[in-house]
Amino acid sequence: RRMLEGAAFVHCTAAEEQRQSEPWYPRGRTVVVPCVMDLSPFANLPGPELARAHFGLNDATDRLLYLSRIHPKKGLYYLIESMPKVLEARSKIPGARDIEVCVAGPQEDAAYFKEIQRLISTLGLEGKIRFIGHVNGAMKLSLYQACDAFVLPSSQENFGFVLFEAMVCATPVIVTNLVDTWRELRDHGGATIVDQNAASVADGILQVLAMPASARQEMCARGRAWVLQYLEESSVGTAMAAAYQSVR
Repeated sequence: RRMLEGAAFVHCTAAEEQRQSEPWYPRGRTVVVPCVMDLSPFANLPGPELARAHFGLNDATDRLLYLSRIHPKKGLYYLIESMPKVLEARSKIPGARDIEVCVAGPQEDAAYFKEIQRLISTLGLEGKIRFIGHVNGAMKLSLYQACDAFVLPSSQENFGFVLFEAMVCATPVIVTNLVDTWRELRDHGGATIVDQNAASVADGILQVLAMPASARQEMCARGRAWVLQYLEESSVGTAMAAAYQSVR
């Protein structure tokens, strides 16, 4: 505490991180500057066709993307648990499209993965959950574009680069209020914030999928433009330089 309160400032990367941190050094000073992110790969997006062709994705299906480690912290369990409510609600909508979940990411916990598989079987969701493994590069960006929403019911992220990746790919984001950047994501468009339980996750999914195409495109365009400005190298660098200049 003496070290933190004696520092010129403590650097946090999000407003929520600042809120959680400051009680530990009440006489200290905090500066919020986001992480810098290499945005050059996102300047010219590859389009959804690359991922659709590679993974055999049907363009007539609404698709939810989970892209992260398959680990208890990341909340995949809540996404899968939400699907019966989503499917039931969609079944009552005449002409509603089929829906599936793409899970992209490495398996880091064998016991947890078995638990996920048991849940899928118990809920009768075989054929609705597609595991496609780790993706990167242009294929990852194309996969974001090929999906109708990115869902991460995580227990905690201090920044969460995948959230900003999805937004800059113009993909709607559904994320819990347990990630430290949730206020920034909510306030600048492109993200729907939910509680970490199946019912709330399902409500968020249904809300996003029910949006008129024009409203969704406007929201996604606003989110993409904000990320390109907020995390741009010179923008973050200017904010960091200002923070150091203020205590020089």
